[in-house]
Amino acid sequence: MRAAEHWSQAAGGGYAASTPKNMAVHGSDIATMNYQQWLDFTFGSAPGEPWQPYGNYRCSDSWRLLGYLDTLFTRPLPALHRYTTEQLERGLWFIPSAKGYLWCWLDTNISSSKRAACVRSALNFHACLDGLLPDAMALHMWWDSVLAYTQYEGRSILEDRDIFSTVVAAIALFLHNSQPRVRLAGEEGAERLLLILEKTKDKRLGAASRVFQRAGLDWERYARRSLLVDSMRGQLC
Repeated sequence: MRAAEHWSQAAGGGYAASTPKNMAVHGSDIATMNYQQWLDFTFGSAPGEPWQPYGNYRCSDSWRLLGYLDTLFTRPLPALHRYTTEQLERGLWFIPSAKGYLWCWLDTNISSSKRAACVRSALNFHACLDGLLPDAMALHMWWDSVLAYTQYEGRSILEDRDIFSTVVAAIALFLHNSQPRVRLAGEEGAERLLLILEKTKDKRLGAASRVFQRAGLDWERYARRSLLVDSMRGQLC
């Protein structure tokens, strides 16, 4: 089954005025691209080419998009070796952005098990890229971006019970990981999620806190960050 058509607009409220060369060749619908064409669209921007048009696409088949993401996350190498560090960084910022691809995690036309498997595969993606891009801020801030920007038809990750639970479990796996930078991405994501739950007085705060503590979250660091956020919020009010 094909999901409802999804348009992603470029930043600024309108569609991008220009189109990347690879998009002009392959058309604007991801459903018309094969996997290599999709990789080139995501990561293959030429040096100096504007980043903004990346958000100008539509997807009439979210099953295909989810499949491409799952393939990328489970087998990122050697496919990504053909791109420069700059190209990879830009693509990594784009994927979980407001104009990116992760909205398909919330498309209920796709089975929850397929969507959850793609969420979990993000761990392998990070572990593989850790050596290729050791200083990539986009990887460090991955879960921050996911939690801030992933929406579909007015719903966020917090409003999809199955995907919310999978995201909590996935972040816990990041916290368990032996690679320091992967663990840091997990800490950033856990702290971000707990702050959101705390701010919204979400009843799932306690359960998520226990999962993250068992996974090794530095609770004192989170508590300090929580107090700092409260203090800044008080000053702004």
